Amino acid sequence: TLIYLKKTYWRLKYTINRCKIVELDFIFKGLTKLPIAIKYLTSLKKLTLRYNQITELPGWISTLISLEYLNLNVNNLNKLPENIGLLSKLKELLLWKNELQNLPNSICSLISLEQLNLRLNQLTLLPNYFGNLINLKDLNLHDNKLTKIPDSILSLKSLITLNLSWNLLTSIPSSLDNLSSLKSLDLERNELVNVPLSIGSLNSLEILNLGDNQLETIPSTIGNLKNLKILNLSRNKLAKLPDTLNSLDFLEELYLTENNLKIYPSFLKKLEEKGLQV
Repeated sequence: TLIYLKKTYWRLKYTINRCKIVELDFIFKGLTKLPIAIKYLTSLKKLTLRYNQITELPGWISTLISLEYLNLNVNNLNKLPENIGLLSKLKELLLWKNELQNLPNSICSLISLEQLNLRLNQLTLLPNYFGNLINLKDLNLHDNKLTKIPDSILSLKSLITLNLSWNLLTSIPSSLDNLSSLKSLDLERNELVNVPLSIGSLNSLEILNLGDNQLETIPSTIGNLKNLKILNLSRNKLAKLPDTLNSLDFLEELYLTENNLKIYPSFLKKLEEKGLQV
């Protein structure tokens, strides 16, 4: 019987290899681990395993050398294998709503990665070499337990969207100059007490969410954000606003509720005349 099973296994492996499957979905299948047969799908480009109960990825995941898209959203992952960094063609890695507390350093070797979604995990720190992800465009870290972010994240020149909302950040790195492609920065519901002057260097920024923090002042350099369309400053401790907000010609929405503003700034009336929603 054992010999028969072995022959059947190798026939299955041979058949799988010949199929050259490029896309595979296991959604809502109740899986607790990856089927080992996937190991031999070396032509696989897209693997979707969302809404299962998978607790960890096997080391052989690195054999999927053609993989470009890996979706493990809504599982029970508590760690990633160190050799995940060998997936050199991976462009999208979706891991939201798992139980990850840390990331292997090798994740920083995924130089083809364009989208990384880690929202709704338990992360407290990020690897120091995050800046190596030179092609990353979309980074979502919403609702983790981050207390700081590595300075290397400021080297992500291709980054367009950065979501750090609902964490425990008290500050962000002081030099933001290299994030020249950034269009959306979400820092809502952290513990920020200040915003660096370099915020004004984000020339491509269109959406800035600083709501629900501990901010008492906003730097005047915010007026340099010439492409800004949406600015959320609600639920802070602001007693005044910089006059340079008047320079934001493309601003369409400004949120200021639940602050300590006692005087309605006169320049806001001018902005309202331009169609600004306050």
